[in-house]
Amino acid sequence: MKKWSADFTNDPDDDYNLIIDVWYGDEHSGQIRNSIEGLEIVWFPNDQVRNVPLDWFLGVLLEAKKALKHSD
Repeated sequence: MKKWSADFTNDPDDDYNLIIDVWYGDEHSGQIRNSIEGLEIVWFPNDQVRNVPLDWFLGVLLEAKKALKHSD
């Protein structure tokens, strides 16, 4: 069964700044990163509807806000 996960990692294409990669099983589904305007969610296109568990994703966003704020 596929499950959602989030990995905190560094982006080699952006001076190794901290980002969060969002996965659905083994499929890279999106990223959360810092931008000039604040946190940004980049969702990658795919051909299936995926229901993201909101409570889980809210927790990831709160962790991202805390972690990415300190990585400036």
